[in-house]
Amino acid sequence: MSIYDAILEPIYRALDIAFGWLFAYGSMYAILGVAIVIGTTLTVVQALLVNQKELKMMREETTAFQKEMLNAQKSNDKNRIKKLQKRKGRIDEMQKKLMSMSFKPLYITMIPIFIFFSWLRQSPAADIVDPVVVKLPFDTLLVQLFHKSSPAGLQTGDWLGWLGWYIFSSSVVSNILRKIMGMA
Repeated sequence: MSIYDAILEPIYRALDIAFGWLFAYGSMYAILGVAIVIGTTLTVVQALLVNQKELKMMREETTAFQKEMLNAQKSNDKNRIKKLQKRKGRIDEMQKKLMSMSFKPLYITMIPIFIFFSWLRQSPAADIVDPVVVKLPFDTLLVQLFHKSSPAGLQTGDWLGWLGWYIFSSSVVSNILRKIMGMA
C-alpha cells in the first residue's frame, strides 16, 4: 500500500459513509447532493475569505468604466476616450485584484474538491451512475457537441451526464446561496 493510498483510504471510506447512500436514490439526486455540498463549501469559503464590500465596489467601478469606454468608442468621442485612458491603469490594477480575490477561495478548496471527485470516480456507489443522468426536454447544439465521442445512441444534445449535471447544479446552488448571503 502506497502512502497515497494510506492517506486517501480512510477519507474515501468516510465519504462512502457520508454520501454513498445518495446513489440509492438515483444518479441525478446523488450528483445534486454532491453539487450542494461542494457549492455550499465554495460559497461559504469565499464569503469568509473575500471582503464582499470591496469586491462589489471594484466590480461596479470596473463595469461602469467599461460601459463608459464602450459608449465613448461608439460615439467616437476622442476627448472622452483620452480622459478614460488616463484611468485605465487604475482599472487594470483593480481587475487584477478582482481576479486574485476570486481565485483565493479556489486555491484553498482545490485539494478537497480533487479528493471528492477522486472518491466519486472510484466509489463503488458511483459505479451505478448512468451515462444519462438528466434527460432534457429539448435538444441543444452545445450539449450535442460534447457528446460527439459518446456511443452511437447517445450522440444527441438532449441529455446531461454526471459532469454536465454537476456543473449546472453547482452553478444554481452557488448563485442562490450568493443571493441569500448578499455576496457580490
